[in-house]
Amino acid sequence: MSNSILDDHELTFDCPECHQELSEKLGRLKEDPVVVCPSCRASLAIDPSNLNQALESVDQSLAELKKSLGSTLHLTVRI
Repeated sequence: MSNSILDDHELTFDCPECHQELSEKLGRLKEDPVVVCPSCRASLAIDPSNLNQALESVDQSLAELKKSLGSTLHLTVRI
């Protein structure tokens, strides 16, 4: 799988069992969408549609950054 500029972006979500806030890097989730809560040891799989929503959110943020910096910035993001 290719490296992406977004691979170091952290996603934050709550454990469905104990509600502890968890964070995981996007690149790690692309490789293995299963997360184990360090608090209660619950194992949860990140739904790919949720991952896609997060990617769209980051993409929107990058578009806003580009707009605020002006048209001279050229960004290419491949996932």
